[in-house]
Amino acid sequence: MTTVETILAGLAINFLTAVTKGTVKGLKKNEMKALLKGAYGEFEHSLKDKGKTDEETLLQVFEKFFTDNRLTYEFQLIFAGKGNQVDFNVLEEIFVGICIDKKIEIKDFNFFQAMSHVIKEIETLVQKKEPFWQAFQLVHLDKIYKQLEKPGMVTNKTYARQTYLRQLITHNQHLQFTGIPDPKEKKDIALPSVFVMQRVKESVPVSDYERMMRERAEIADKDFSGDEIQLRQMMAGQKEEKKEPVKFDKVFAEGENRRFVVLGKPGSGKSTLLKYLMLRSALKILDNPRASHQLLFPILVEIRKFENSLSKTNKTDYNLLHYLYDSMSRYYNVTLPPGFFEEYLDNGRALLMFDGLDEVAAEARRAEVRQMISTFVTSRSKENTVIVTSRIAGYSRAQFSTTDYRHFTLEDFNEDEVEKFIHKWYQSQLTNPEEAKTRADDLKEALERKPRIRELAKNPLLLTIIGIIHRYEAQLPEDRLILYDKATESLLYTWDNVKEIIDEKFKLEDRWRFLEKVAFHLQSLEKGDEAGTVIDGDELYKILFPDFCRIFDVDRRQAKALVDEFLDKIRTRAGLLVEQAPDQYGFVHKTFQEYFAAKWMANEVIVNLDLQPMIDYVDKYIDNAFWQETLLLALRALPNKQAKKVLEHILNRDPKGIEEYLYHNHYFVMKFIAEQGRWLDNKDFVENQIDDFFDFSWNDSEWRSYGGHRTWERFNKWISTVTDSFSRSILTEKLLSLAEDETQSGWLRRSCAAAVGELGLKEKAVEILLKLAENETEDEWIRRGCAATVGELGLKEKAVEILLKLAEDGMQSGRLRRSCAEAVGNLGLKEKAVASRLLKLAEDETQDEWLRRASAVAVGKLGLKEKVVEILVKLAEDETQSGKLRQSCAEAVGNLGLKKKAVEILVKLVEDEMQSGRLRRNCAEAAGNLGLKEKTVASRLLKLAEDETQLGRLRRGCAEAAGNLGLKEKTVADQLLKLAEDETQDVGLRRVCAEGVGNLGLKERRVAYKLLLLAEDDAQDGWLRRSCAEAVGNMGLKEKAVEILLKLAEDGMQSGGLRRSCAATIENLRFKGKRVADRLLELAQDETQPGGLRRGCAAVVGNMGLKEKAVEILLKLAGDETHSERFRKSCAQAAWNIGLKERAVDIFSKLYLAKPDKYEKETRKIYNSLWDLTAV
Repeated sequence: MTTVETILAGLAINFLTAVTKGTVKGLKKNEMKALLKGAYGEFEHSLKDKGKTDEETLLQVFEKFFTDNRLTYEFQLIFAGKGNQVDFNVLEEIFVGICIDKKIEIKDFNFFQAMSHVIKEIETLVQKKEPFWQAFQLVHLDKIYKQLEKPGMVTNKTYARQTYLRQLITHNQHLQFTGIPDPKEKKDIALPSVFVMQRVKESVPVSDYERMMRERAEIADKDFSGDEIQLRQMMAGQKEEKKEPVKFDKVFAEGENRRFVVLGKPGSGKSTLLKYLMLRSALKILDNPRASHQLLFPILVEIRKFENSLSKTNKTDYNLLHYLYDSMSRYYNVTLPPGFFEEYLDNGRALLMFDGLDEVAAEARRAEVRQMISTFVTSRSKENTVIVTSRIAGYSRAQFSTTDYRHFTLEDFNEDEVEKFIHKWYQSQLTNPEEAKTRADDLKEALERKPRIRELAKNPLLLTIIGIIHRYEAQLPEDRLILYDKATESLLYTWDNVKEIIDEKFKLEDRWRFLEKVAFHLQSLEKGDEAGTVIDGDELYKILFPDFCRIFDVDRRQAKALVDEFLDKIRTRAGLLVEQAPDQYGFVHKTFQEYFAAKWMANEVIVNLDLQPMIDYVDKYIDNAFWQETLLLALRALPNKQAKKVLEHILNRDPKGIEEYLYHNHYFVMKFIAEQGRWLDNKDFVENQIDDFFDFSWNDSEWRSYGGHRTWERFNKWISTVTDSFSRSILTEKLLSLAEDETQSGWLRRSCAAAVGELGLKEKAVEILLKLAENETEDEWIRRGCAATVGELGLKEKAVEILLKLAEDGMQSGRLRRSCAEAVGNLGLKEKAVASRLLKLAEDETQDEWLRRASAVAVGKLGLKEKVVEILVKLAEDETQSGKLRQSCAEAVGNLGLKKKAVEILVKLVEDEMQSGRLRRNCAEAAGNLGLKEKTVASRLLKLAEDETQLGRLRRGCAEAAGNLGLKEKTVADQLLKLAEDETQDVGLRRVCAEGVGNLGLKERRVAYKLLLLAEDDAQDGWLRRSCAEAVGNMGLKEKAVEILLKLAEDGMQSGGLRRSCAATIENLRFKGKRVADRLLELAQDETQPGGLRRGCAAVVGNMGLKEKAVEILLKLAGDETHSERFRKSCAQAAWNIGLKERAVDIFSKLYLAKPDKYEKETRKIYNSLWDLTAV
């Protein structure tokens, strides 16, 4: 035999041995040489194209094909008598894939003829050799030959499909570092290996939204009054709802509607999501050729590229189908045969993905492209799956019908997703699993220590940058400014690729300065959210023109063309500055806006050698929460000696004379020290500030008097932000010495020990806390607090043991024992021994009932609900127990999930005339709050409400509870309405019933108009009219309701309290209109009106948008010394509530400082009053 025949014979033996699973033995090469010879002849004839494919390559293709497990599986079906199930199309796919891998282009190949040769040779062997006759069952052989009667040529589509899918994978399988730096040691990272499926939120259910819009349109066309239209529109939109976030792959797999719009912020992972779905589909088809006809076939359109092709083509009928073929040729170097895409589009197997609708800049052009997509989608099978992505700011939901497309928004990464990405990131980077885990854990811990950087990590793009820096810098820099420097420097270097715009003239420092300038401008606008502020194109041009004219030495006309090109590149790259919406530019995250603005401020000082600009910035912005981060970064960007001078200026400034009460300037310095203590390089300064801050924050006598205060709360909050190792060591040393000092109070020692534990010295902290907790001479509440803190620091077993001992100790006070039992439940140590000891207390009838209840609830938190419920129900139903305990136990049963049982017990208590009136009212309220929407419950409560022999307050309580159930039942509404209309009833009951109708959420026209009649009736009690009007407003007739409320507010014959309440109710109804605001403003400005009414009206007007007018009135009232101090404070509070914090602080500080003797010993009371108004 020749060499080729020898190879083929050996291959044939291995092939048949695998196919028959080794049942056929004794195969000889001379008998096997013919088995594959015919098939090889077909290979040689078709593929050895004029010598371009050598014999060695052909043999490699042949060998790989006949040793493929999938081929073996198909032939095993023949030997198993299942020849009718053999799928030769699958074998064709396998063969084509091998040819593509070997870079063999298939022109013509009679694949089915080659397979026919193999089958016939096997059949010959069967007839000659007995072992084959036993193993080879000639079942369905006729059907096998029928399959092989196909035309037999490997068509261009078969070859093209494999080529297409493989090219998609080749070009998209690795993480694309667009807008982020290429790693130093560049290693391709497989996208699926780091991809984390994100959560999405569906904002409006499709059918409800469309139905609502249709019904609202129909209503508007009919001849109804304005209020009736409003009512009907409210009813039409009744089903609109928000949904909780879910993983997109879950959404993708469910529901009949297969069309989606996915919206997201810059860098949120929209494009990555589509590429992942594309890769997943392509790999599934290649890996499962038998099921390929059931799988989605991926087709991705980058809308920016499509729009670019559309702009350049001369074809008037150019469409998306033309583009699909063009793009494969242009970007993938693949020429696809005619009809290739149509096969999948028309049979409903396509996964059509359109990425980046917002990237079409011009609005009219975007609408045109959207229409082309819509037309293309609807012209093909409705069974296709379609996904369109866009940035949030560049998309209007009206562009795609919510009937046809479900709309989702990508959520930021949550903690679990961040952790999952980090682990995947390092698993893809490092081959050693242990090293990968160590590095991932290190990055996780670094993010936990740095809350501001952790916030950045929620954005997938920024998390990838953080991952790259951590990977190649060994760790995240401790200094936040250095981290931002590295991140932004890397991002700016990627712009070097844009050679046609940014040449050697536009150096890195120029780009940096340009971004600093833009950032400071945006920061000065003082608006925006975590995504930062945006600036329109015209404003950006004004900032860019001077720099471009100077750098490129061109006039303004030429500079504009360069800026246009430059902005186009910004728009098409996910860099630092991105187009958030058409012609609206901003930073990819607010953090970068703050960082570059800070660099701008610092450079003013450094370049001009003048510290005064920074001092001016501090004086202007330090009390503004929007500027806090920017100022902290700006000081760090200065030389440290200059920064210290600014910090000393901050410590000495006190323009309002209230720093000794607030310590706000000092707190800003402490925030700086928390991150930059070592960098300041001045131990005495850092130590002194920490000492001063502690002394201000702690006051032992007031700690016990007030049960804690804001100054110490703020100190503890600050401790959690201390990331600088130098500052941490000074702080830890101070706190540890106080915690160990037995001459100090137990409260101080406990608080300091807890802080030491938070700073990392858990073992030492626990040692001190346990000593205090186990000291029987110590205050019992300190002992309980110390034990709970031990648990919070992670030593739950030790903490639980101490707490249980206290709970079991009959010599301790009942209150302490109950509190300790509750603390055990809150620690959540689910151990059988713990639950058993609590259960023993709960079942012990000699114990205090409240201790039994607390112990039972704690056991419930540990998971033993059934046993607990039995105890609680027994207590709740025990008529010998106090009603209050029974109520509490019933509520606990409801909170454990048995609402029906709980409500039954509560309603029985309400019905029990032997109980006190207060208890019965409380039980009615508790039953209503549990929200069990059962008609029988409402009926029993309403029966009591209607019973004139019952006390009035009980009747009102029952009516209110029935309304709070939210049961949308006409019978319930009718019963409440009947009581509200009955003039023989107590007016308080009537008011509660009217409000209850509004609370039901039943938008019934008949009911609404009955309430409206009561509200408009001047003969009715004013408070009843107010309640009816509010209910009418809640049912949709806001315009009518507001008119009635205004009249009542303007009516000088009504009480001041009612008039104020009516004004407040208008605000509660969220009704805004100029006419209403003007009338309220008139009341607020009228000096003959009561001060309380004026204050209330001014507050409402301010929240309607007329802030300046409102504050003018409130300041005048607050400054009027004829009013009480309490009233003047309430005016200041109202000013703060509508957003004028600084003016409110002025009022408060004047009030306090005007009476120094009164407040001399109440520094922290003043602080607590002012804290909410001044916290930054």
